[in-house]
Amino acid sequence: MRKWKKCIWIALGIGFMAVLTVIAVMIGKSFVSPSATVWKEWKPALHKGESIIDGVKEGASAYLIISRKGRRDYGDLLVVLEQKGSRWERVYENDFEELHPWKIEAADVDGDGTQELLTAVNKTAHYDPVLKNRLFVFNYENGILTKKWTGSAFTGEWIDFHVGDLLPIPGSEVIFTEQAGGKKEKLSIYYWFDFGFVKLAESDSYKDIIALTIMKENLLKVTYDKKYKRTAFLTVLDGKIVETASEE
Repeated sequence: MRKWKKCIWIALGIGFMAVLTVIAVMIGKSFVSPSATVWKEWKPALHKGESIIDGVKEGASAYLIISRKGRRDYGDLLVVLEQKGSRWERVYENDFEELHPWKIEAADVDGDGTQELLTAVNKTAHYDPVLKNRLFVFNYENGILTKKWTGSAFTGEWIDFHVGDLLPIPGSEVIFTEQAGGKKEKLSIYYWFDFGFVKLAESDSYKDIIALTIMKENLLKVTYDKKYKRTAFLTVLDGKIVETASEE
């Protein structure tokens, strides 16, 4: 009888562990971001010791910021991958060690029909010795990387950027999250004009801006305040980014 009881308890224990394992797997999947899922496809193209800091997919091409030293804050290499069937093949790389890149996006900022690579870097500049975030814009065509714009700085100290077609003007706009004093932040929108970026509008201050979503033309959803996860809908009006009553 004791043996049967022991077997039952063992079976129950195994079943319980199996359930916990399934739950753990489901929870793990629910917290995997889309970018992490895509990055998994690119990992076979990495060399030993390399890690992905950021990456963006554009058609059959992928542009990666890679750390050869296993860092998680900045990379030191720009790598281009091309999709060959089910595999990603490494076709180009450029040493970015002195730039400290940490984010990359692809967008047509000047409206000419060609995607540019926008890269956030953290460095000093010739006429500005302060170490800060800066935006570098590159063109990549036919295996050649060229600088399109490497302006020293934008107005204010920015901590993140996003690109998207928010307004009915040529090209995509660049939306920056800027420090606004204390623990607050604000948004500023820039667009490409002639040979550089021009500031179009800025918002009021918000506590801890978490995420931005372009809902439709001239309607931006901002999520802020890490504790309460508040949201606001914003629109550009007369040189300001102002709140609107709803999504409509």
